[in-house]
Amino acid sequence: MQSPLTQTEFPKAPRRFAFGPLLVVAATWLVVVLIFLPPYVGVGPRAMLMSAFSSVCHQIPARSPHLEGVQLAVCHRCVGIFAGLAVASLIFALLLRAGPWLRDKALLVILISLAPLAVDWSLDAFGIWNNTPFTRTLTGATFGLAMGALLVSSVRGTPTAGA
Repeated sequence: MQSPLTQTEFPKAPRRFAFGPLLVVAATWLVVVLIFLPPYVGVGPRAMLMSAFSSVCHQIPARSPHLEGVQLAVCHRCVGIFAGLAVASLIFALLLRAGPWLRDKALLVILISLAPLAVDWSLDAFGIWNNTPFTRTLTGATFGLAMGALLVSSVRGTPTAGA
């Protein structure tokens, strides 16, 4: 005798919306907005923003971008890192799906994305060549793009309560 309910007759679990990746997108873009805010706020809020970002960036004026004569909250390389993080989080949250292979190879992805940054920094530190705002921003963006992809992939791969 056959069971009254076959496997195909069980109701499907409701489809859950992935809020984790969207939270990552919102947070990374908020950070980018805060980085670019100093030229457009008063002295008090500007000092608070600069202080808040001083724990993650050296903020050396000669190595930092300026808008309207006012220094941004981070240096060129950090602008690249944070902008890359925001762009990649948006792309991977909304358009692309990185498989578990990305999380499985996280250390390799991190090392490969750090290589251009390390080379750019090392060549400058040892006096072999002078890096530029462009190379600092570009190498930072390379690292930021990889980290954004990893971050969204990790959040998406995290099981939710009740799963």
